[in-house]
Amino acid sequence: MFDMGFTEVVLIGVVALVVIGPERLPAVAVTVGKYVGRLKRFMTNVRADVESELKTDEIRKLLAAQQEELSSLKDVVSEASKGLDMSGVAKSIDESVSSVLEKSEVPTEQVPTLEQSPSEPETSPVENAVAESASTSTEDSSVVEPKKKR
Repeated sequence: MFDMGFTEVVLIGVVALVVIGPERLPAVAVTVGKYVGRLKRFMTNVRADVESELKTDEIRKLLAAQQEELSSLKDVVSEASKGLDMSGVAKSIDESVSSVLEKSEVPTEQVPTLEQSPSEPETSPVENAVAESASTSTEDSSVVEPKKKR
């Protein structure tokens, strides 16, 4: 803090001895020591507070930079998702599947397309046959209709 050498401290001690006197010098020295200790602790606390504020400021700047980068990435993702037309993709896949099926001569009734809803239950050929026989013979009460899948 202050640049004081040994000779300067001795000179201050001699002047204090002459001015204050030998009887009160020990009490004054104790009081001065307490105030110097408080001053050192105060300076240490102020220095620690300033350093923590500087670190906090650096962290805030870093956080702001990361938030800015995150928002720019969100903008890029939202622009990219706007550019994608999913219905067009589904149509092109259906067209590709139908062209492949036409070339391979597989009946298209057996292949589901993307436009069909997956929530619609499909009935098996056995269930279809039972349902047809039940509708044709309404007089026969022994035929029971199959339960629908849910």
